[in-house]
Amino acid sequence: MPNLIFITDLNHKDKEGLIPIKANISIGKTNYRKTIARAKPRYWDEKTKKFKKPKKTETDKRWIEIYEKLEYLKKNSESFFKYCTLNNIPITDKILLEILNGRAYSKNPSCDLNKCFLEFIEEGRSSKSPGTVQTYTSAYNYLTKYQKYANADLTFKDMNVVFYDKFKYYAQKIKKSQDNTFAANITIIKTFLKWAGKRKYHSETEWIEDFKAPWTENEVVFLTIEELEILCAKTFENRILDRTRDAFCLECFTSLRFSDIKQLTRDHIQNGYIEKMMQKVKTTVRIPIHPAAQRILEKYDHPVKIFKGLRNNHYNISIKKCCELAGINQPTLKITRIGNETSDVVKPKCKLITSHTARRTFVTLCFANGMDAKTIKSMTGHTTDKSFDKYLKVADEMKKSKLNEVFAKFDKNPPPTEIEKLNKRIEELEKFIESQISNNRSLTE
Repeated sequence: MPNLIFITDLNHKDKEGLIPIKANISIGKTNYRKTIARAKPRYWDEKTKKFKKPKKTETDKRWIEIYEKLEYLKKNSESFFKYCTLNNIPITDKILLEILNGRAYSKNPSCDLNKCFLEFIEEGRSSKSPGTVQTYTSAYNYLTKYQKYANADLTFKDMNVVFYDKFKYYAQKIKKSQDNTFAANITIIKTFLKWAGKRKYHSETEWIEDFKAPWTENEVVFLTIEELEILCAKTFENRILDRTRDAFCLECFTSLRFSDIKQLTRDHIQNGYIEKMMQKVKTTVRIPIHPAAQRILEKYDHPVKIFKGLRNNHYNISIKKCCELAGINQPTLKITRIGNETSDVVKPKCKLITSHTARRTFVTLCFANGMDAKTIKSMTGHTTDKSFDKYLKVADEMKKSKLNEVFAKFDKNPPPTEIEKLNKRIEELEKFIESQISNNRSLTE
């Protein structure tokens, strides 16, 4: 695929001291080059080969216009080159020269849906976290399998409520996918369709809103403080299990996701805090380092990445094994919802542990021990209550404690029970009978 970069020569200044900035498109061994603008050398970063973004206080608007022009040319060319590659469109000399002249190409609105989905995934790699891109890929694979089942090549015109009903039937009756799996796939498909609509790949938008798949609330699995202590204290001779346990426990103490733990470096640790931009939501958080977390950090001496070489391929399998060896086997209810069918099964808790359990553990333990939601969210990076609440699991003991606090005044003078009332009545009758007997004796004497 062609690549556009900007180049300049600091030794070729004009009479005003401006240097030429040239756009260079290379394809194979051929280069296509055009001077796009001239600018002051101080605006050119020779190291990054980029035009520096002018400050807001810049009075000369020429530099702002040049910056915006270069940014537009770069994004426009990359987007169109991806489109051509995915749709097998040959890139001719004429196309390259016209791109250098700033032409904005319109894309064929009848292009293949599956190829557009692949373009959607590829474009997401530059702005989304690897985990999000993976969910996009999973949804695409799911949709591809549906097309094989239905023996149909979907087009944008096919994406209507009829497709939704058939896709739902396939998910629930054929694949036996849980409701939340179906909801996740529908959410991503809607995101893709809106993305494609903005790029004029289709003009139908009304029916997109009919794709509704509500999420169902499942039981949230988390570790109690006692279980977390047991896991931290457990000795593992296997190096992989030992490192997996340490990474998981650090997640529990910091609320960082696995993607953030994997990228954690010494530079993120400053003056007793972890300060890092969360990879998924691009929000910077500042988290105090608990002594237990500090002991984990000190255990690993790599000068750059804390957990160098940590891989997510077998992480969830390993953490289940760690919890099993640590004896975290409390019977835990697992509810499965598929359409109008609901089933539940009791499993050992260790079988239900995943990397995300650590984040739920952090939220639950903090909340259960009196930390307010605003403070917790400042460390987890949540910006809305909707996304935050699904992590929250108020422990049963906390419910009991809070309930006792609310109705504490009733404990001072609790109403008598029925048995207590009966015993009191019996006691009164016995006293009455004794008094009658005493009176009769007095009369006879």
